[in-house]
Amino acid sequence: MVCAPQPLAAGDVQGTWGYSALNSSDAPTELETSAKTLQESAEALRDKLGKKLSLARILGVVGDIPCPKRCVEELRNPAYAVIDSYYGERHNYLRGLLVDALRARLIEEKFRVRIGSEEPTRFGRGDVDIQMAGSGISVSLETYTVRVELKGGLMFKVGQAVRYLMDVDALVILMAARGSAFAVTKEEARELVAFAASTYADKLDCLLDDQNGLVPGPWCEACPVLTCVNRKEGRRHSANFQKEFVAALPMWPRAIEQTVEVVVDLLKMRATQLPKASPGSNASPALSPTRKLPYPRFTVSRSTRSDEFGKPPKGYRGEATSEGAAQ
Repeated sequence: MVCAPQPLAAGDVQGTWGYSALNSSDAPTELETSAKTLQESAEALRDKLGKKLSLARILGVVGDIPCPKRCVEELRNPAYAVIDSYYGERHNYLRGLLVDALRARLIEEKFRVRIGSEEPTRFGRGDVDIQMAGSGISVSLETYTVRVELKGGLMFKVGQAVRYLMDVDALVILMAARGSAFAVTKEEARELVAFAASTYADKLDCLLDDQNGLVPGPWCEACPVLTCVNRKEGRRHSANFQKEFVAALPMWPRAIEQTVEVVVDLLKMRATQLPKASPGSNASPALSPTRKLPYPRFTVSRSTRSDEFGKPPKGYRGEATSEGAAQ
């Protein structure tokens, strides 16, 4: 269940999540062409399998698993990892704390933005998306989207980061256990993202042609192809609370504070690139130090991801929606 966004106040602007990054010019770039081809191939495979699969799910499997045989079986009959429930609770807590810290700082900075969590875009659901509109309300506007991906441990998935950069303009990785955060922009990763999109599209075409041979490797662990001779049993990991909770606690606020600073720097940089409004126009500035602006909006929807936390609990109905004050 996705909580519906709240109505916009007069003078606010609304964009479409995830599409600004691929529609920044009239002439399609190599990245835009590759992403479009990738989307078409993923949709064709979904139709062939006859499954209700999101593009993010298809690309997550195809991008993370080199073995074609497992890719097809994973999409038909996914193997859900058994994950300690602590990791899901840690993630939810840190995400909520991050959103609160972000909202407070963005209100202080007087940004006109929209904040969302787990909202679907073409190639995935981000932990937190911050979307800033252009500089006017009377024309079709581009939007600038910063996505924050929160990682409670010491690593992040490079493939996931590349996939997200097909959707957004900048990605900030919050590394909670390291007490740090860093950003990568679409422009910085453009060549890699375009190459990955083209490679994944070729791989999807092979799957469509039933070229589903075996490629054994570390990804054979917990494989859903039960008859494969290369299959290895999956391992259950239980949390070490002394190391992963108690010892990590001082790192969490540092990581969140650094993330907020990185996001603000990205938005300020974007604001300086926007054309200034002409006198007497109906412009609605993205950043105005003299005008009182409405609170950033925040919506959150049920997470359907299974790659990190397994299946969502039965009966889970999502979290509440807020907009400045309790509704």
